[in-house]
Amino acid sequence: QNEMRRGGSAREGRLAAAAATESTDETRLLLLRGLPWETSHDAVCAVVTDALAELSVTEMELFMPTDQLARPSGNAFLRIPTGVSTAAATAALGGKRVGSRYLEARPSSERELDEAVGRTAAARERADALAPQAYIGRARASRPAAPTDLREL
Repeated sequence: QNEMRRGGSAREGRLAAAAATESTDETRLLLLRGLPWETSHDAVCAVVTDALAELSVTEMELFMPTDQLARPSGNAFLRIPTGVSTAAATAALGGKRVGSRYLEARPSSERELDEAVGRTAAARERADALAPQAYIGRARASRPAAPTDLREL
């Protein structure tokens, strides 16, 4: 219930608590929230690189998950090198401006990343499966379906 009063869902609160209980030596993942949906991977990398320059971060991995409709979710997962403090990286990234929004950063977990990767893969599969049907649906709206419709794809 406390999580709801702070503006987050109960699930987000549980995930944050799980991430917080992991050792900082093992936790090398950060969840970045508040990204504008139209932000590109390169733009996020540029902001992160600038923010972490003082920590001498030269290598990192960035994953930007999508929602159920295969649209950008406004979140990103950042894996930082072993020699970098998670707390220092979180502090360096928190409050940075990306477009017109402010970035939130918090420690994350492999489980949370795996869930996001799974949702993204499932959304892409659904989008790929629906794309030909949507095309045929538009063809039917303008004229009756013909046996050659499938060959036109």
